[in-house]
Amino acid sequence: MIHIVTLERSPIRPMPDFIKAIRRYSDSWRKIIDNVWLVDTEYDAKFLAKILRSYITDDDSLFVVRAYVDSRDDYGGFLKRDTWQWIRETYDHGRFDGEADHSGSQDHGGLSPAPLSIGEVDRG
Repeated sequence: MIHIVTLERSPIRPMPDFIKAIRRYSDSWRKIIDNVWLVDTEYDAKFLAKILRSYITDDDSLFVVRAYVDSRDDYGGFLKRDTWQWIRETYDHGRFDGEADHSGSQDHGGLSPAPLSIGEVDRG
């Protein structure tokens, strides 16, 4: 399951233990913008939030929500190309809920990335 993890730190400071916890409790993860991560994990949002809560202070804010999508039309944005690649690969391997048949997916062997879908904007 993919979850969106957002964190607001007050005051802003390094958070190496928080990042280590994301790594430890996920199959894979991707930082998409400052203090926002997509986390592929077997755990539900409440459990993940409880674990991550132990790495923040009472002055911080944390929000974890399952990123449930039915199709690629359910997300869009302006992200780096490698982030879109991670999202597509994770989605195509069944980690996102939705489209049942992905048999049309092709392995590009690293030669050329798949084109961006409508709603996906490459930021370089």
